[in-house]
Amino acid sequence: MKSFWNPKPDPGYEYLLVKIRIKYIDGEDKLPVMGYDFRAGIDNTIYSPELVVMPKTLKEFEYVELLPGGEVEGWVAFIVPQGKLVRLYYTDGLDTYEFARINP
Repeated sequence: MKSFWNPKPDPGYEYLLVKIRIKYIDGEDKLPVMGYDFRAGIDNTIYSPELVVMPKTLKEFEYVELLPGGEVEGWVAFIVPQGKLVRLYYTDGLDTYEFARINP
């Protein structure tokens, strides 16, 4: 991701942009979710999302309170080591769940 506003990653690291879609299937209460609820795990290290300026063509994953049956999607950016298997996690503040793996 090239931008005047975003810092260049350190050598050996790169931006990972992930499009995430959440559909609230089963529940009765509102489900608050935001881009900062997601983490990238690589080699026993956890990476938090980066605060970046997204390209105009990508919608950032924003904070929402989903109602049952509701759906939201958006992009989350991480800076991660190049060429590594990435595990994506969602955390609700109490528990953490692995929900995807991205191969280099």
